Amino acid sequence: MLAQPLFALAVHWWWTDEIERARSTLIELEQRSHELGDESSPPYVLVLLGRVECLLGELGSAGARARDGQQAAEQSGQETLFAYNLALEGLVEAHLGNAERAREAASEALARAPETGGRPAELVAREALGHVELVLGAPDAAFSWLEPGVAFARREGLAEPAAIRLVADQIEALIELGRRDEAVELLDWYEGNARRLARASAIATCMRCRGLLAAQDGSLDDAIAAYADALTWYERVDVPIDRGRTLLALGVAERRMKHRSDARGTLEEALRVFERMGAALWAERARFELRRISGRAATPGTLTPAEERVAALVAEGKTNREVAAALFLSERTVEGHLSRVFAKLEVRSRTELARVVATRSEQGIESSNTGDSPVSGTCSAP
Repeated sequence: MLAQPLFALAVHWWWTDEIERARSTLIELEQRSHELGDESSPPYVLVLLGRVECLLGELGSAGARARDGQQAAEQSGQETLFAYNLALEGLVEAHLGNAERAREAASEALARAPETGGRPAELVAREALGHVELVLGAPDAAFSWLEPGVAFARREGLAEPAAIRLVADQIEALIELGRRDEAVELLDWYEGNARRLARASAIATCMRCRGLLAAQDGSLDDAIAAYADALTWYERVDVPIDRGRTLLALGVAERRMKHRSDARGTLEEALRVFERMGAALWAERARFELRRISGRAATPGTLTPAEERVAALVAEGKTNREVAAALFLSERTVEGHLSRVFAKLEVRSRTELARVVATRSEQGIESSNTGDSPVSGTCSAP
């Protein structure tokens, strides 16, 4: 095993937002392990390096590290590190927007966690699964995946924000679910640790969450101020996916305040961030908001027959997998239909969708989309 102090330094620099410095140290450790013929260190070096590159938005490289780490762990018989690298692969795929692959990798890592006792693997796997559901507009499912990890972190007194990044997504899920008091309590705890330890990236994320809370209350001036504060913190440490999410939230608030020119510029910047990373689902959300500014968003109530069927089953509480099985579709096709349903009905969660579907049913609204809408889909269900 390579010198432990260098591992400790790399983790310290990652946690204290010197992310590039952490990356350089880990690359050096990887090279040394090869030179020394050390077979025990690479799986751990690779998973740490992949996590750091994921933060830097270098998702292709991070994914390669995760796969190499799994191979190295399998060859050296390190099952705990195999699960950890598998969880990292799930997180990378979640950021890329490859929902099915993210779920497969993260779920397998989660299944292995009890046997290996690897808590880092469990926390990263839960972060991946929660992130997928959150970006797909299913905060209830995101909450279910994230809650055990958050509960463990609080029970064990894990105060380092970088080690429990899943907390931020849980706060956002709670906000979207309208569980404001719980969101505020969790945010106060997480932000308290971030400020006490002077973690710029975590403080920035907390300010985005403060902005989301203010926006939900209709206090758009306060929301915009919080988002601007977050972006100032990101000038100290650029975590692209979080910066992009903050720009997206800011652009939405600017649009709601009728600041169309500002909103367009902000959302275009968010889109560039997501596209540069390859974060496909976040990029689609940015495009949707841009369409709303230009007036090209789909008219509510104009779903294709296939979209109507998917919407009805999701509103009943079925998962994407269950919908796919019921309609003889792939999960990817269901996700595509559901993304268009969310855009056309202007909803962001399954809970909102269920309410809208119920209202439409009461009002007797039928599908009327002839395919002329810029975001309409074609019927692919049998």
